[in-house]
Amino acid sequence: MQLSPFSENHLRCCIRSGDSAKFNIDLDTERERLLSETQSKIKTNTLVFDQREVILSKGRKLFLVENYHGALALRATARSLNRQFGVHAGNRDAIVRAVIETLFDATPSYLLRCDIQSFFENVDAESILQEIQKSTRTHPHIKEVLRRLREESLLGGATKGVPRGLGLSTTLAELALRELDRKVRQIPGVYRYFRFADDILVFSIGKVDPVKAEIEEILKPSLSLNNKTETVTLHSLPDTEQRPCTQAASTFSYLGYRFECQNGIRARKSRRLQVCISDNKVAVRKTRVILSLKAFMKDKNTNLLIDRIRYLTSNFEITKSGHSHGSSKAKVKTGIFYNYHQCGEYEHGKFGPRLTSTDLDELKKLDGFLSALLWGSGSEFRDSIKAALTPQQILDLKKLSFLQGFQKKMTIRFTRSTVSQIRKAWQYA
Repeated sequence: MQLSPFSENHLRCCIRSGDSAKFNIDLDTERERLLSETQSKIKTNTLVFDQREVILSKGRKLFLVENYHGALALRATARSLNRQFGVHAGNRDAIVRAVIETLFDATPSYLLRCDIQSFFENVDAESILQEIQKSTRTHPHIKEVLRRLREESLLGGATKGVPRGLGLSTTLAELALRELDRKVRQIPGVYRYFRFADDILVFSIGKVDPVKAEIEEILKPSLSLNNKTETVTLHSLPDTEQRPCTQAASTFSYLGYRFECQNGIRARKSRRLQVCISDNKVAVRKTRVILSLKAFMKDKNTNLLIDRIRYLTSNFEITKSGHSHGSSKAKVKTGIFYNYHQCGEYEHGKFGPRLTSTDLDELKKLDGFLSALLWGSGSEFRDSIKAALTPQQILDLKKLSFLQGFQKKMTIRFTRSTVSQIRKAWQYA
């Protein structure tokens, strides 16, 4: 007899820090009742998914399940299906490291970077749901959750695609792309293949046009590549002190990083490589700085302005004291260094790529951008900032630096409630 994926122990594993604040519950006092109620709703076929739609850029929608029973059930469903079908979401750090190691191979090659157009909106969810329903390993309670999602027109039937943010979306997406992974690796000439969600990177020993054509054929009829496809040639040209290589570096972006690969190869050496924050991620930081300043112009909250700039320029630990489940001492690290810690200049080392420098020009330029907005003579914000902040706050603000935050791994502690307030300035922007 199959153990229910909605047993008390399984549901406990699906509780997340921050749930108390997010769903307006108290897991210290209500946890057992909420777990029992979720189990009961599954068994009695009364589970519902109260939801809210958030409009994102480019006409996309984010679906947020607002009742805790529904959110917990979706997490347990995803957890069970991941185990049943061997689904493992990609690890961004591991993929980026593997890309760096691949780029150090001095063999001439070709590179294709592409992603799937409106993947979540167009993926054939119905065929995936049918596969799950037909499997004898799928627990009846999982089938009941999927049935309820159908009835509420969130998945399958006349509903096209997979709703973003559903809690089950990543699992269904990975199931939908299994065949793509298998078939792309079998394309003649492909020797390295990476995928993170719908973002694809292919290394080929031959021209990439035939590879791209085959990928497009594999994706038909419901999916297609968007028009942001990048193709790059990696040369292997002689490079000596007497006759240095004059071929410009080959450049592409992937997973928030920009890779600049030298095409000149010195004897018994690998490629030289510069890894930076991608242009679009730099643009995101700039946008968030501007939105932080615009929020300040409305609320005049000086402490929140400083916290927002700290958040953007530093690293931080989100303490779990703001929720009511788990250790109050546990922390999660993220920020300008931890999100982009593989940036820097790499050269040939004894055991592979060796990081030699983290003097990043894009972070220096970001510091200049921030300084101009805060203190520049042409800034629309300068006078309001100087009038509202105390001398000590001005001094604190002037000390904040993207480059210093990265190089010194400057870390600040924030509670989850503070982070929630900080992010409101640019949430869903």
